[in-house]
Amino acid sequence: MTPSELDRYAAHLRSTMEIFAVVTDPQVTPRRGSPADRELAEARTLSASHGIWGEDRVRTAYQAALMSYTAALDEGLAMAAMITGGVRTAIPAVVLSRSIAEVCGQAWWLLEPGVGARGRVERLQCLRLRSAIEGERAAEADGIDPADWLRARRRRFRFAGTRASSAWTSLVGMGMRMSVAASACPASAGW
Repeated sequence: MTPSELDRYAAHLRSTMEIFAVVTDPQVTPRRGSPADRELAEARTLSASHGIWGEDRVRTAYQAALMSYTAALDEGLAMAAMITGGVRTAIPAVVLSRSIAEVCGQAWWLLEPGVGARGRVERLQCLRLRSAIEGERAAEADGIDPADWLRARRRRFRFAGTRASSAWTSLVGMGMRMSVAASACPASAGW
């Protein structure tokens, strides 16, 4: 492949990423009567006593999908830069391609039509659990003592409720609200 062909491919990829970036306005509200509008209305009827439901949870799932989509766009721009950056090995392209496929798959899984408000929130919670498990594995791989990791995690979160007074403990951390069943929090974890 000639350098001019690579430049054309990179320019096309950058242009495509810019086009798709236009449709990612997080302030967009669903069209009245659309599946997303019906899902948000359904979420407003779900009682918190039956789980971690509510409109804000569904919107958080939409925001997580948007974040994945935005990451894929950024990775596409990185791919365009890599194409014209003089790299002569396939490894960066393979790494970026796999990452793009993974974050796009995650966004699709979160936005899959027909799963409903409850299903969307359940999927969001699965992604959060997976992220926590991967964080623990990374800490272990880095040789961080589990007790140190737990102390660091406690510093990042503060309680907005108590275990004894509520069936649900609301954790506030890193600007995002997350609820977990208090009964699922082992006493040994200090929750």
